[in-house]
Amino acid sequence: MRRATGTLCGGPSSDCRVIASGLCILALSTFTGVVGCAERREPFPVSAQETVVLLHGLGRTSASMSKLHRRLEQGGYRVKDWAYRSTRGHIEDHGQRLHDSLVTMNSDPNVSRIHIVSHSLGGIVARYALMVEVPEKMGRVVMLAPPNRGSAAARKLAPLLGKVIKPLEQLSDDPTSDVNQLAVPADVEFGVIAAAADGKVRPEDTHLPGEADHLIVPGFHTFIMNRDDVGDAVLAFLERGRFRKPTAERQP
Repeated sequence: MRRATGTLCGGPSSDCRVIASGLCILALSTFTGVVGCAERREPFPVSAQETVVLLHGLGRTSASMSKLHRRLEQGGYRVKDWAYRSTRGHIEDHGQRLHDSLVTMNSDPNVSRIHIVSHSLGGIVARYALMVEVPEKMGRVVMLAPPNRGSAAARKLAPLLGKVIKPLEQLSDDPTSDVNQLAVPADVEFGVIAAAADGKVRPEDTHLPGEADHLIVPGFHTFIMNRDDVGDAVLAFLERGRFRKPTAERQP
């Protein structure tokens, strides 16, 4: 995968750091709807029973997945938040680290099955990790609003901010971008949920070749994971590889 080269400004001065920080905040508020550039790293322990690994999106933290975390626990799964500094590394950096964590889980005799539920960039990181190696205990993957065919928003922001927010250029909807060149892991069941009024990723750009199911729900990119119908659909896919049609009251 290609890496962006160069720096945003000429030297390591405090002025340069201030400019970079300001541009980072601007881009993240545009792309994600939430301001924030840093992510606190957390340990990744393993526990018994079927486990769901939650991956947040660009510029977010594991807290953004907290409602879905609780919903999955209520559904009987052990849930693990996988934290990563989404703006500070390339997709392959995060993907390799996730792969290493999955290897650890796969070797634990108390872990019976591993599922992944991701939001936005997290889904692309998961794809990369599974291209390195698919764990023997791999279960199903649910991707929420993933830019599987890239994002026009990322393409527009990349020329200005791609050297500060590392994955932007890789997430472009240009046919030659990294995300459009990334292969699809074999023998993995993928389910994709798109937001009808996403604003960051067009629903048609969320499709993944070979996906087991695809669902479009009302709502927006940033908070798609907080919808009750999305929580129900995620649980249905993890259980049987197909989405339950949303029956909850439709949310704005």
